[in-house]
Amino acid sequence: MKMSSFSNPDLDLETASGFSDDFQSPQIESEYPMYGMGVYKIGAGDTSTIWLARDSSSWSWVALRILMAEQSSSIEENITCYHDILAHHDQDEGDPRFIKYKRHFHIDGPNGRHLCLVLPFCGPNLHSLSNYMNSRMKPQFVQALAYQATEILRDLYARGICHGNIRPGNLLLRIRNLDHLGDQGIYRLFGQPKIEE
Repeated sequence: MKMSSFSNPDLDLETASGFSDDFQSPQIESEYPMYGMGVYKIGAGDTSTIWLARDSSSWSWVALRILMAEQSSSIEENITCYHDILAHHDQDEGDPRFIKYKRHFHIDGPNGRHLCLVLPFCGPNLHSLSNYMNSRMKPQFVQALAYQATEILRDLYARGICHGNIRPGNLLLRIRNLDHLGDQGIYRLFGQPKIEE
């Protein structure tokens, strides 16, 4: 299975040093063929790598977050708890400001069992956007974002959730209506991927 990552150096999407090569190349296609079409690395953090994937069951672009095996069980408990709290408060489609996983599954690899979360694809985080723009953001834009972030934190707290890691890299800007784009459209939008065999 070929995996690829966007090669734009300004987007800080390279591999986190704690991940082994085995973790960076999950064998998703053989066990979960619905995510085998066009998987591109779009982010990496302390505990997971995030891939842009085409969900062939809904023909939509999704973010596939694959956690490190050693972190999967403890994070799974927290994520399940938070997801249940948000779902309890959102009886209909839910609040689009909160990202909830659509479904989850596990893959077994040489490093152990990995939790995989299927999330809606949102867009860049504020840190990446700032680096990509290569300049400071306009004060009015930052003020609007700060107001939205404050509202979201207030609403999370009202639901019994305390977010302990608020930073620009954890605040996402939502890009809507990408599902009509094929691979070439995604390349035009985000740049050509760098293929890793």
